[in-house]
Amino acid sequence: MASTTDVYPEPDDDKGPAMVTVYVVQCSLALLFLILRLWARLSIHTLGLDDLFMGITWITYAVATGFAWVVSANGGYRHSYYLDPEQSLYVTRLSWISQPWDIFAQGFGKIAICFLLLRIFGAISRWRKCLIWVVLVLNSINCLLTIVFTYVKCENPEALWDPAVRARTRCWSAGAQNSTMLTLQSVNCSFDFILAIIPTTFIWRLRFPLLKRIGLVLSLGGGFFSGVFSALKVKSLVTLSDDDDIPRSFFDLFIWASCEICVIVLCGCIPTLMPLWDRFEKNLRFFISKSAPPSTEAPQERRRKPTCMRGFTTEIRGSVGQSDTLVSSLGAKAFEDESIDSRSASIPNAKSVPSGQDEGASIQVIKSYQVDYSNPSEV
Repeated sequence: MASTTDVYPEPDDDKGPAMVTVYVVQCSLALLFLILRLWARLSIHTLGLDDLFMGITWITYAVATGFAWVVSANGGYRHSYYLDPEQSLYVTRLSWISQPWDIFAQGFGKIAICFLLLRIFGAISRWRKCLIWVVLVLNSINCLLTIVFTYVKCENPEALWDPAVRARTRCWSAGAQNSTMLTLQSVNCSFDFILAIIPTTFIWRLRFPLLKRIGLVLSLGGGFFSGVFSALKVKSLVTLSDDDDIPRSFFDLFIWASCEICVIVLCGCIPTLMPLWDRFEKNLRFFISKSAPPSTEAPQERRRKPTCMRGFTTEIRGSVGQSDTLVSSLGAKAFEDESIDSRSASIPNAKSVPSGQDEGASIQVIKSYQVDYSNPSEV
């Protein structure tokens, strides 16, 4: 008896479970970071448009995840010649219908990041503000054009998933379709890198230690990572075959699209989580200080120099005072000082750093010190 590999060119392997796993895990991770983001923003009462659009991004991502699950449950990521005609037509139609939700999620995610950057740089840098608005508008137009050109390839959109309709409908040539989608997706990829470079041009000029500047660049310039996945998505478009094995041939495209959306949400949420990190570190220091075992030495034997733990918070603000605590860094350093006999002190320190002669504004780098003393010398 002939095996299936003798009848069909490839074995009947199902990539559906892998697709569902990627979408569900990444969508759940994005939801976790979105909840933390909203918690942090509500704790300091600073909800804004960036939070709204990030929420819309996750909703559209969840819809795309639902489509991926339905297509997989109906065998959509098996080769189409292993499916009956009705089943193949059904999953192919769902695959085409699901594409706008991935595109919307990518577009809304970039809009959210644009509004986040406007909250940081909008009041202190004119050229950065203008560039962000240009990217925001062009990204919105590119997103809409991508959806439109997805369905206008044929005079009758049903020809995209129904071979019988395609046989009697005029459609674009394969070369025209690939050129259009490659152009739109390449522009979309460039937006990721532009949004990553904008905060880098600002942060790198600050007189911070190198490691701290690198950390701020990674937290605010996460678009580099989403740009990588967007480039991989463009590569999958180049190798996309023009055949009837549609859901299966879209596998790599959907995988990279999901990775891009997930990274957009994560990188857009991480810079907003500093209030939660500040609270966590404060509670951790308090717990450590309370759990330390008491000393058994006699009072007269505990005459030692006081140990000072200095924790500092660095905050970048616009000179007009409109931005909230968006970039914050904590650190601690132990030192010894014999001349201070008080148990605590608050030492404010502020600097005004010019942000550029052509920008007409400045930023403030504000450091607040909280000094706690342990084992003070007995009087």
